[in-house]
Amino acid sequence: MPVFLKNSNDFSNLIPAIEMAEYEWTFNDVFDAVDKNAIKFDDVATIAPDAWTTLRFELQPSCHIHNHKWNTAALWSAVTNEEEIVPVPEEFSENIFCLQWKNDLNCFFRTMSNDEAGALMLARDGKAFPDICECLYEFHEDDATMRAAELLKSWVEEGLIVELDYLKI
Repeated sequence: MPVFLKNSNDFSNLIPAIEMAEYEWTFNDVFDAVDKNAIKFDDVATIAPDAWTTLRFELQPSCHIHNHKWNTAALWSAVTNEEEIVPVPEEFSENIFCLQWKNDLNCFFRTMSNDEAGALMLARDGKAFPDICECLYEFHEDDATMRAAELLKSWVEEGLIVELDYLKI
């Protein structure tokens, strides 16, 4: 459907509809992806202090990050939940990042701040924890490490991380 809309002379200018079709289609990919067991807080607690310099994260195979120009996630949620009041399509002044993933056979979605999206994309691409902290420094300066810890905690809680990879020292 997204490809049809993008390539159709009649619909290619309906960006909200294209975003919605891509969003909905991604849920099919999320649902069909392998569901791996997520790590637990105890797994993070066992990492030696020196190993954090090489720490990398493997994310759920279902993890998808989108860049939206419209309030697609809010529209999708309202329609899916059969809410009485569905918001009208609204274009944002800047793009919004949205995350879709599956954990324990349940599909989830949420919007993300720009700093989290940048950090999660680095994690997805196999960058080490210091690279993620450096990315967050651009947003938070001296509070970057605290922000990295907050994000790591939320990613573990949400079941986004399935493996920790680091040099065992």
